[in-house]
Amino acid sequence: MKNYLQVNYDGSIFQYSKEDKEGFIKHENSKGKVSYRKYFNKGVDGTLTGISKENNQYLNNAEEVRLTLQNGDNENILTFTVLNQDGNSMDDYTEALTLLLPKMNKGETYNINNWYMKKGETVNGEVVKYSNKGVTAKQNGEKIKSNLTFEYIKGRDTDAEEHVKGDVPMLHWADVAGKNRPTAASKETRLIYLYNVLKEQIDRINGSGGTATTAPKKQEPVTEAAQTEDSPLPF
Repeated sequence: MKNYLQVNYDGSIFQYSKEDKEGFIKHENSKGKVSYRKYFNKGVDGTLTGISKENNQYLNNAEEVRLTLQNGDNENILTFTVLNQDGNSMDDYTEALTLLLPKMNKGETYNINNWYMKKGETVNGEVVKYSNKGVTAKQNGEKIKSNLTFEYIKGRDTDAEEHVKGDVPMLHWADVAGKNRPTAASKETRLIYLYNVLKEQIDRINGSGGTATTAPKKQEPVTEAAQTEDSPLPF
């Protein structure tokens, strides 16, 4: 049986149904429309049998990543939207998954789950300073760690300031329209890199099934005026 599972913006994973079923919870949206959802609060378990990138005709042909985990007779298909709502960056959950794919192989068993930490929440005794999202992949109960690193500036505006090289290009910040924000060029550079990694890993997983290492990008010099995030994302 094929079960299409939605990866929601709030970190939840659920299966949608128009009708009430055993194990499903009633859900009413802001317009009063009622549907039913089965939540996978502990993640989704199964053997990785394939991954694809397809267009969803019901969402203006938006690209989606569909990762299939086989669990007995159930074929659980997790659906990740490739781009964010603005269409100029990769979706946070998809980015996190993309970074983990080089460590994942077809035919191996995983638990896939999402997390979402909101600004102001207390997690492990500490207050969350910035909202953040991600994906956790476990194998035999152990978290998989990505071997792809982020380029960033450590110790900004101090005597110990250091440019830390990495695979994923860093964002450059500038005062644009009265607000400090990432430049369009640096967002595009990061998106191109991550999108290429995603395509390469989909081909690898569906092909030989062997392991592979993604080549790091060519490093560019960092100008004194460039502003970037102070630390890499915690994936």
